[in-house]
Amino acid sequence: RSLREGGVLVLTTPTQLGDSLHHLGAKVGLTSHMAAEDHEKIFNLEELNQLVRSNGLEIAASHHFFWGMNQLVVGRKSAK
Repeated sequence: RSLREGGVLVLTTPTQLGDSLHHLGAKVGLTSHMAAEDHEKIFNLEELNQLVRSNGLEIAASHHFFWGMNQLVVGRKSAK
């Protein structure tokens, strides 16, 4: 399905730090083992930005949050 003109895509993913801490938490029983395996690839922020741009969206916001453990990218489809 395609995003409408002016539509917004919001992506959040763990950073490498967040993923590592999640796996450590799973090993000691603080977080879910299943949830620690949810992400097949850990992207860095520039890779996420490039992925959004390569699909024809403008970057409206891009930053780390939650003490550097997660990242957010907001892409917007420009009106023609």
